[in-house]
Amino acid sequence: NLTTVTTSVRGFTTLMLGLYFADELVTAGELPEAERVSAFLRFEQLAAYSRAVLSGSDEAGRVLGITRVRRALAQGKSVPIGVGSDEQILSNQKVYGLWGLYSRAGMSSGMFDPASRGVTPACREHIEARLLPALRAEHSPALSEIRRYVTKGGSFRPNDGLGKALGKVLAPTLRPFEREFYGRHLVLGVGGDDPTHGRQE
Repeated sequence: NLTTVTTSVRGFTTLMLGLYFADELVTAGELPEAERVSAFLRFEQLAAYSRAVLSGSDEAGRVLGITRVRRALAQGKSVPIGVGSDEQILSNQKVYGLWGLYSRAGMSSGMFDPASRGVTPACREHIEARLLPALRAEHSPALSEIRRYVTKGGSFRPNDGLGKALGKVLAPTLRPFEREFYGRHLVLGVGGDDPTHGRQE
């Protein structure tokens, strides 16, 4: 499920985390169901700005919406997070961003549950056991700050604590536990819609 359209493993990491936070807020009643996609789009923006600032130029070029991201970064130390036309990092972020391009591959890979519109149990376990602790280790209030931005948007400084934490967790180099997780889900199709019925492995 790494294809000419879904080219970035970090795109899948961003998809998983964004879906996780959106689902968490909707389930807790802090966001209405109608705001689920908007919440995801806000997280995608946080991730894009953080990756662009802290990753090398080659990796930043793999960020969807990098042209608008760079333009916004060039205008000052803070960037807007939101779903208005001036805040989106693509002309239509829902269609041309990760939600539109990666969701189907995420379903096929066993990461995204189309029925609940949230992450699968295996994906949730990976996020809660590995990614959330990594974010907290880099910046202790990271999770509460992400929830605030995902809920309301606002002015974001990617060079500050949260941006640096996201940039480090979403850095190009995969850690061993990530190689195992993505190898199983993106390459072997374990837990997803595997038309080879295990023969790919």
